[in-house]
Amino acid sequence: MKKLNLLFLLGSCFLASTANAAAILDIVPSIRTTTLGSNSETEVLFTVTNNTNQPINNLSINPSYQTTGRSSSLSLQNNHCTTTLAANGQCTFQVLIQGAGQPASFQVSPQVCGYDGQICSMPISANRVQVAVNAVSTPFAYYSVFSGNNANKLVPVNTNTLTLGTPANASFSDPYQWEGVAVSRDGSRVYVVQDGTNPQSLGIFSSGLKPQLIDTVPLTDYVYNLNQVAVTPNGNQIYVSTFGSGLYAIAHQGNNYSVSKLLTGFVESEGVETSPDGAYAYVTDYGNGSFSVINTSTNTVIKTLSDSVGNCQFYAPATIAVSPDNHTIYVGNQGDYLTVIQNSNGQFSCAASTINFGGQVFGMAVSPNGQYLYVIVAGNSINVINTQTRSVVDTYALSNLSALGVAISPDGHKLFISNLSGSAYMVPLVNGLPVGQATEIDVGGYQGAIGHFVG
Repeated sequence: MKKLNLLFLLGSCFLASTANAAAILDIVPSIRTTTLGSNSETEVLFTVTNNTNQPINNLSINPSYQTTGRSSSLSLQNNHCTTTLAANGQCTFQVLIQGAGQPASFQVSPQVCGYDGQICSMPISANRVQVAVNAVSTPFAYYSVFSGNNANKLVPVNTNTLTLGTPANASFSDPYQWEGVAVSRDGSRVYVVQDGTNPQSLGIFSSGLKPQLIDTVPLTDYVYNLNQVAVTPNGNQIYVSTFGSGLYAIAHQGNNYSVSKLLTGFVESEGVETSPDGAYAYVTDYGNGSFSVINTSTNTVIKTLSDSVGNCQFYAPATIAVSPDNHTIYVGNQGDYLTVIQNSNGQFSCAASTINFGGQVFGMAVSPNGQYLYVIVAGNSINVINTQTRSVVDTYALSNLSALGVAISPDGHKLFISNLSGSAYMVPLVNGLPVGQATEIDVGGYQGAIGHFVG
């Protein structure tokens, strides 16, 4: 019976026009062009018309048909073309287009089929939408929440309004564990270490108001704990530090992520960061008391600085921050001080003296202009370092907190704090110095975010 209906339908369509047979199914988008940010999304409405005098059954829609962008960032929404489209009738559906991972310009061209795919709409220019993707306009802070209402969620916070977006499912099994988070330099990706998956893994998420999991990279060798994560500016190399398994180098090519190398020789790789030009990755060995420089092109260690060798002093080095000009690398030690490393044309050495504090050093961040270094000390204060004089010029109290990570907004006006025992916080900056009262941000639980978790 279906074959007879289909033959009759095709005959009806042929008779519908004197010059050319009309398309059996037409698709018309509500707009022909649109622009969105690399961390935002938009919905486009499509109207489907049945150009025959017979109903069309068993409709199906492929929202990513012939797209020139990333198909996984397109999804079907509010679909009213689900079963049968009446004779000469219309129905609508929407395609949600996410900017994350998309090229700067691409087309969206969905397809509608009937009779279980036996007839389909024709891909023509009139039903295509041209999409342009701009750089991120509104940065977000991303918190890895391990307890509370949003436990095992990656929670985005709009850095302008301090409002929460839609949390994304993640996996953080170890309470009070440092959960490395890094936002790509263009703001389109969020990389998150996940110690709750089996095996443990690196999660790659889209960015913005509604982050979604794009890919997962299992780290299959024995790993006691994943620690921190860093990404090169071009996004082609990601590094994950671990306790017990060395340092993972993960390659990103096209839409694929895979482990390219496991760098061994570390007792516990902990702090990890990349240089602003992407030429180097820096890693600390917490258990061995050392700092290593990695050539990102070859993923080989080209320099190691060890405790008590020359001017170098390390005691449980755990975090790293890098100046915008890549001339200075700061290493935070759990032994209450900073080690300053100087880079002179690729020659690395320790400065003659350390910068000392009255408590353990945790997360660090450098101001966009390189003038100040912000250091979480003992979990209850932010120490501000003048990078020219290498001296403490201000101390901002974080009362009743177990502050861990600190990240700065791209405009240099706000610090975002992760907290192992309560809400997150934002600290306003004026001329680079913290002023006024910190604003509490209820992200739905305790967070272990450390690294570049704003972007």
